[in-house]
Amino acid sequence: MENPSLHGLRIGKYTFRMKIGEGATSEVWKCEVSGQSPVAVKFVSSQRSKYSEIAKYTKGEYDFYKKHNSPFLLEPFNVHVDNRGYYLFFEYFEGPDLFHAFQHQRELYQPILEVYFNKMVLAMQFVHKHKTVHCDIKPENFLVDLEGNLKIIDFSIMKKVSDFKILNRFFKSKMEGTPEYMSPEQIRKKNISYESDIYSLGLVFYYLVTGKIPFKGNTHQETLHNNLWNELVEPIKVKRNNCCPVLNSLIKNMIMKDPKKRINNITEILLILRKCNFGSGSSISLSSV
Repeated sequence: MENPSLHGLRIGKYTFRMKIGEGATSEVWKCEVSGQSPVAVKFVSSQRSKYSEIAKYTKGEYDFYKKHNSPFLLEPFNVHVDNRGYYLFFEYFEGPDLFHAFQHQRELYQPILEVYFNKMVLAMQFVHKHKTVHCDIKPENFLVDLEGNLKIIDFSIMKKVSDFKILNRFFKSKMEGTPEYMSPEQIRKKNISYESDIYSLGLVFYYLVTGKIPFKGNTHQETLHNNLWNELVEPIKVKRNNCCPVLNSLIKNMIMKDPKKRINNITEILLILRKCNFGSGSSISLSSV
């Protein structure tokens, strides 16, 4: 439900018009800008518990966007702080996230699945190139459109590689991420790495191919337990005759419980994807990826 205190709110040239998303710690609104294209704003309410910590993460997210320019990132515009909370204004992307695209309009997006797979890997490669682990890779954190454009979003719990030693001590008392897509090492709160993102991306691939989230339980705790201990049912056994053996093998190797056994070479993942048969094929040339 829309926060009535924000609807119609004006901050500088931005007027709040419609809530378009909500996460565990924030809301995302579409804002009108007089005579210009609309923008999006991520709002963290000062009434939320641990507000100062969440606002600090959101500031880090803005700094990441501001420092790095990529077609896979949203363009940041501004930040604002007042007694209501913290606001991050950025590019408005006209398109759903991958979860909702494939949950509600699969027939529209399925023909360019191959393009999305490649662009997700390239987006993650860009993030890792800048010595950052996203830590919350999931379908909801990729925005897409029917032209094959893709943006990776929500860097609120990202971790810098230089922080790993501090981070692994911190993780002993705090678990962050989305249970359905967390790597075993995140669940155990230790030793996260680039391979942690690869595991999560493998689960995203699995969902897009099969329509199933492999370790999902009835509760968060059951999901975490399943993710740690349950054997993976291979995609080819869930979606018979519709998942090619090469893609099946790649997904299996991305979702290895032991990070040391996990495929960890982004270039290799891209090369394997080129050998995969995505069925009806993509209506957009991969040369544009």
